[in-house]
Amino acid sequence: KRNMGFLILGPNEIQDLVSMAEAIDAVEKGYAGGHEYPVINAPRRRVHSPAGVRISNFPGGVHDMGVIGAATRADRVVQLEGGENQEYAYREHPIHVLNDSNTGHLLALVIGEPVERTLGYTSLVALRTAATSGVAFKYMVRQNAKVAGVFGSAGQAANQLLALLTVRPGIRNVKVYSRNSDNRRNFARKYAQKFNVEITPVDHPDHVIKGSDAVLCATNTNVELFDGNLLEPGQHVTGIIGGNVQLVQ
Repeated sequence: KRNMGFLILGPNEIQDLVSMAEAIDAVEKGYAGGHEYPVINAPRRRVHSPAGVRISNFPGGVHDMGVIGAATRADRVVQLEGGENQEYAYREHPIHVLNDSNTGHLLALVIGEPVERTLGYTSLVALRTAATSGVAFKYMVRQNAKVAGVFGSAGQAANQLLALLTVRPGIRNVKVYSRNSDNRRNFARKYAQKFNVEITPVDHPDHVIKGSDAVLCATNTNVELFDGNLLEPGQHVTGIIGGNVQLVQ
C-alpha cells in the first residue's frame, strides 16, 4: 500500500523474497558501512515490564543501500519452572521504519519479519540473526571445514545452520543436541533432507563440540551451556543465546 508517498508493507507481503546468501550480503554491507561511519548504528536497547513484556529497539542504517531508520519489537518472556530456560508466551510483529539516508524522507513502514526463501517461517528474526552469523562464518570458519555442531533444535538453529552451509558448503556432517530428545531427532530428520547433509542427533552436549570445525549455539537457556575447557584449537563458536538474565534477576 502507498500512503503519502511511502510504502506500508504488511507481514504477508514480505515473505519468501530473500535467500540466505542475499541476506548475508546485505548484513555485510551494513557492517562495512558501520565501520566506515560508526555513528550510523547503535547497540540494541531493551526495556522490560514487571509482567515480562520486553521491548527491543534497533536504530541504524546502511548508507550504501540508502536507508536509515529503526525497528522495534515486543515479546512476552516467561521464565520456566526451575529457572534454566524460558519461553515466549507472545511475540508481536516487529515494525521497521525506513528513511532515506540522504534526504530523511520516509520510505516505508514494514510490519513483520522477512523469512528465508527456502525455509519459510521458522522463528522471529531468525533470518537477520543468522545472516549476521553468516558474515562471521564467511571470514572466521576454516575454509576446509567439514563438521559442525549445533546446540538447539528450533527455527534459529535451522537458520544458523543454513547460513553456515551457505558460506561453507564443504560441511557434510552435522551433530545436534537439544535437551528434548524428540526435538533433536526431528531436527535431524527434517533438515538433513532439506539441506542435503548428514545430521546426527547426539545425547550429550560434549559430543557437539568434539571434532567440530564450527559450534553453533541457538538456545533459550538461562544457565551454562557447556564447559569452555572442551573447546579445541581453531574451532569457531557462535552464541545465539536467548537467555534473559534480567528476567531471572
